[in-house]
Amino acid sequence: MDMRSGLACDDNDGDSPGGEDRMQGQQAQRDWYKFALDLPMARAPGGDGAVYCSAGINLLGGVVRNPTGRRLTDVFEEWIAGPMQMRGYHLNLMPDDDLDLAGGLRMRPRDMLKLGQLYLDGGIWNRQRLVDQS
Repeated sequence: MDMRSGLACDDNDGDSPGGEDRMQGQQAQRDWYKFALDLPMARAPGGDGAVYCSAGINLLGGVVRNPTGRRLTDVFEEWIAGPMQMRGYHLNLMPDDDLDLAGGLRMRPRDMLKLGQLYLDGGIWNRQRLVDQS
């Protein structure tokens, strides 16, 4: 999550093989997890300097989806949106119609404020822990 995966993925470089625009615009690999995992390494993982890479952050979705066997949209609704009574939000999706973890969440201002309060309260909402404090 510190943007130092080492993948050949730089969202700020239009020529980067793993850049967000390239990933979203291509049709050859509809599985975006595989798209990211197939990228070559451009530098040592954990090296100096962060490089913003949406494909790498999106891989975190697979870390949740694969062991739980659940769609990320369902997990978001159950773990976050439902308990926080969020309504009318929009999530960007991958080609497989599941959540693109790299971004694209639109919500009402009051629901954005709820996320801010959740952060300020260390992951607790209405005396219920929704996310780990760290």
